[in-house]
Amino acid sequence: MTQNNLGAALQALGKRQDDARSLEEACTAYENALLEITRERSPIGWAMTLGNLAAVRMLLAERTSNASFALLALDDFDEILECFREASLARYMELAEDQRKKAQELVAGLGG
Repeated sequence: MTQNNLGAALQALGKRQDDARSLEEACTAYENALLEITRERSPIGWAMTLGNLAAVRMLLAERTSNASFALLALDDFDEILECFREASLARYMELAEDQRKKAQELVAGLGG
């Protein structure tokens, strides 16, 4: 939980200050959070945390014009969608699908 909160704080800082380094640190914090919040232990918590990571990766892709971050986010959204489908969470699936479309557009726009 602490790593997830740290990721959120770093994400907010990176957004506000247009700071790619803080966004990269947010990615690391979310990745660390996913070591504890596993899909097996807490599928929905895992999907939400992975969604946070994907959102930061999309921000990094936009800020750095690096399509590899957007491609990672696209993979993240595929996993998130699978989890929400298994849990029959239609509203969350819609939100994740919308974000996945944005990631696809970002990949296309960056030539990935």
